[in-house]
Amino acid sequence: MKVSELIGSSSILLQFEAKNKKEALRKLAGKFHEVQSKVDPKLLFTALMRREELGSTGLGNGIAIPHVKSEEIPRPQGLLAVSKKGIDFHALDGELVHVLFLMVYPQNPVGVHLVVLAGLARLLRDDFVVGLIRRAVTPGQVIKVISEQEARIMVLAENRI
Repeated sequence: MKVSELIGSSSILLQFEAKNKKEALRKLAGKFHEVQSKVDPKLLFTALMRREELGSTGLGNGIAIPHVKSEEIPRPQGLLAVSKKGIDFHALDGELVHVLFLMVYPQNPVGVHLVVLAGLARLLRDDFVVGLIRRAVTPGQVIKVISEQEARIMVLAENRI
């Protein structure tokens, strides 16, 4: 599954701000519920907080990928948020987070989320891609950047074989 298949225009927030990680996760859960009404925002927030207790999903380089399982959705879904100011997410490098990608995935099949997380990490570790996402003015621009970069990564991977 491609990252671009996880999000649509309604699940991209370009003016996202929060005081701290807890507020960011609460807001992300609420916004996710607006897009995926079957998902209870309180349960999602609780699951996100539990996941963060295991270790920060703030990967460094201004990126966080909070992720949890939910029995309420049939396939992985995402929500991308961009913070201009940055959010203290207790990232591994201690830097503020500017791009958050919330991923919620179903209980089964086991392991599908690992493939999606790997694709997300591959895409978002590219400073050029992150810069384009941070400068995007519309959700459509974000989707275009992600789709184009996924295609570029696929071509590069095929050429290595």
